[in-house]
Amino acid sequence: MYVLRNDKEKLAARLTGILVTDPTLLTSVATLVRRAPTDIRPTIGKALRQAELRCVAVQPQAARKINDFVRNLADRSVTAGYVALTEEPSTEPTVGDNNDKSVIKPVRPPVKSNPLMTGEWHDELADPFESVPLPE
Repeated sequence: MYVLRNDKEKLAARLTGILVTDPTLLTSVATLVRRAPTDIRPTIGKALRQAELRCVAVQPQAARKINDFVRNLADRSVTAGYVALTEEPSTEPTVGDNNDKSVIKPVRPPVKSNPLMTGEWHDELADPFESVPLPE
């Protein structure tokens, strides 16, 4: 792993692959974290999160072990990398009328009808004494 410390992407990919295939190596990861410089530790956290996400469907016990390992490790840099991967926005295409897949548009929420507001922009108050239509 020390050979890969200058290339964080390769380090994360390799560590993720190792943990997915053999989650019992978490004790070795603890040793790696203790010996790793501070700027590498967030990458280790990202790799742990990626390994957990890959294990959730196939090996839920392994995913739980990885999650518990990160929690018990109590290393702020590793936890920061772990959480950063969780908070990254998704790059998957959204549902909607997006014909050009190279441009990702957010999904618009459905327009809710508000009987108390009227007008083109729903910014005018409706008559509060008007009878309300009852559902049948």
